[in-house]
Amino acid sequence: MSQPPPPTGAPQDPWRPPAGPSGPPAVRYGPPADPYRPASYPVPYQPAPVGPTGSPLDAYAYQLPAPRRRTGLIVAVVVFAVLAFAGLALVVAALVGLVGGGRAYGEDPGLDRLWDACTAGDALACDNLYLESPVGSEYEEYGDTCGERFPPGEQQWCRGRM
Repeated sequence: MSQPPPPTGAPQDPWRPPAGPSGPPAVRYGPPADPYRPASYPVPYQPAPVGPTGSPLDAYAYQLPAPRRRTGLIVAVVVFAVLAFAGLALVVAALVGLVGGGRAYGEDPGLDRLWDACTAGDALACDNLYLESPVGSEYEEYGDTCGERFPPGEQQWCRGRM
């Protein structure tokens, strides 16, 4: 058997795409190029290069150090606040007369001496008994009345009345 004869005429060239703007793109496969992102910038979600590269992204790749815990400082501030509040409450209570000191005759020897001097007629001792005694105590009331010589609450000193 023999082969068929070759075709006659001009030799046929393989097909080629048309040239010009209507031709195929230069890159056939892959995503289209982004005109707003130069190729030198790293792709998102990839680690930044180590060290300065001169790229504007170096400023954004800087990471702050991890925050330090300040638990000790917070505890110290809270303890100081509690102690300051307790000290203030103790001072207020002492000024009001709720802590320490006698509240009735026979409980405080110093106030008992002023009571006895006020009973004997010493007006200055009556005023001092009123000033030095706890608020609301029998000592205060006895000093206020100048040894039960005047009605309570007149707000006058015994030195001027006795």
